[in-house]
Amino acid sequence: VTGVQTCALPIYNMPLLASKDYVNDLYKTMKEFNDMKRMVRMSPMDPDDKRDIILAIEQSENALLGQIKEYKKMISQ
Repeated sequence: VTGVQTCALPIYNMPLLASKDYVNDLYKTMKEFNDMKRMVRMSPMDPDDKRDIILAIEQSENALLGQIKEYKKMISQ
């Protein structure tokens, strides 16, 4: 091995691939938020506590969705 790049993907595509991985991680986090909300809804806790927890999760979801939109806009330029 001479240390020369033998991968089929050019090095200049690496930032784009990293960006896709980052966005995929953000979407995975969104799924985890949905799973948390489902668990809270099914739990035996007090309805007011459920409401408060779900509201907090939804606020986090909205913040993350804003990050996803901004990041996708930034990488598409």
